Amino acid sequence: MGSRETGGTVLQWGSDILERISLSSTAEKPSSYLLEHFPPLLADECLQGQTEGVVKHVEAALRRGHVPSHEIIPMPRGLDGYRPVVYADTTTRIAYAALVEAALPVLDPPSRSEANRWEFRNLGTDESKPGYVILSDIASCYEYIAPAILSDELFMRSDDFELVRHLLDLLQHLTTLERGIPQMLEPSDRLADLYLSRIDRSLERSGLRWMRTADDYKVVVPSWEETAGALELLDREVRNVGLILSAEKTRIVRAGVRAKARSSSSPETDAEVEEGEEETSPIEALLEWHESWRGRSRTVVMNIPGPPPTREIRRLSSAEDVTADLLADLVFAYPPHLEYVVGILARLVSTSDENDALAVEAFSKILEQSRPTSWNMLWLLEGASALLRTGRMSESVDAKAAAMKGLKDDKEVVRSQSAWFLARFHSLRLGDIQDLHLHASYLTIPAVSAAATLAATRADGEEGRKLKQLASAIIAKQPLSEMAAAWAKAYV
Repeated sequence: MGSRETGGTVLQWGSDILERISLSSTAEKPSSYLLEHFPPLLADECLQGQTEGVVKHVEAALRRGHVPSHEIIPMPRGLDGYRPVVYADTTTRIAYAALVEAALPVLDPPSRSEANRWEFRNLGTDESKPGYVILSDIASCYEYIAPAILSDELFMRSDDFELVRHLLDLLQHLTTLERGIPQMLEPSDRLADLYLSRIDRSLERSGLRWMRTADDYKVVVPSWEETAGALELLDREVRNVGLILSAEKTRIVRAGVRAKARSSSSPETDAEVEEGEEETSPIEALLEWHESWRGRSRTVVMNIPGPPPTREIRRLSSAEDVTADLLADLVFAYPPHLEYVVGILARLVSTSDENDALAVEAFSKILEQSRPTSWNMLWLLEGASALLRTGRMSESVDAKAAAMKGLKDDKEVVRSQSAWFLARFHSLRLGDIQDLHLHASYLTIPAVSAAATLAATRADGEEGRKLKQLASAIIAKQPLSEMAAAWAKAYV
């Protein structure tokens, strides 16, 4: 139901590679293998702080032969569909991050650095230097990166056959039709830079003035006559590595203020304000957007304003002038902002009891209007947890029905997250746990063990006895499950 074990050969590593990489170093840096733009997931949380045991298991699994298990979580891509995010088992993600970490000495500095994004944003904005600026990015870049081309580039830089072979083997377990690298993972950002460096070299040889951050390109030319040739060159080099430019996001503007652009991958957290600009409070900017959005034409698409500013949403920390309709409309207008609005709700209820009513009303509206996708469900459970753990809102926020529905989701990670939510705030029944375990794979067995342990710990009488018996059977002396169960007991 949702997850799958990939076919082909297993990941079987010998001492030659295991002694060269640092699984411990990787496991101690969760940011290297946890998904970005996802809430904390039980399958990962229940193993945090137990690095020694996790590393011992990962190394043993790789020595014996590990078959990666993963599922695809659709994540909203702005207003135009979804990006397929690979959620792989813990062993696979740690192994992947460790291999990329070993390759760092031959990789370029990250293009997503704050300094690089800032330089990219301002390239071509000097109005005293006339010319034109080509702005473009690559469509669905990570989804169409070819692991074979990527491995060729890494080998050309490193002459490290063993490292390249193991990385290519792992990526081929996670690809669809031999294309793509996992999204929302820090190591993939570094590999994407490596892949796109083939395009960068061609631009460098051309003598053009250009810059890239993530998969966004800027090319500056002195005259209109040169724009066609420069764009043709960029398009050709992008196609040479099996990618294409985004037609919707490619445009040519005059040098100057119109050339100012953020990277599409920018987290928009930079606090800098342009010289001469007046600092606007977050709520002022959001209310201005909301008024424009509410007054949009429903018949003329061109009159619909763009998405609300992410930077201002993330800066909002006060409930003053904030309304439930504003928060709900931020999500309705731009689905990826559910992540940030949940963050606002968590900040509001942790600041003052006076914000409770606002938070509950906003969350209820969001819960009612949200699409029933897996990514949405994960963030809705996170939002409900933020409200319920205050201990003041158990009767006001009814997310139980959504969590019960989540137990039947086709994604394992959603099922385990729903089970944990029910075990914490309501009740997780014996039959629910049995069904959860029956359809669980290596991907979430530790998470199921944690949820079953918490449910058993909190239940009394005959039901408690049966739950404890079931939890013991699920754990079954499996190292990761035992670690997860110990974590759940400590959580109580």
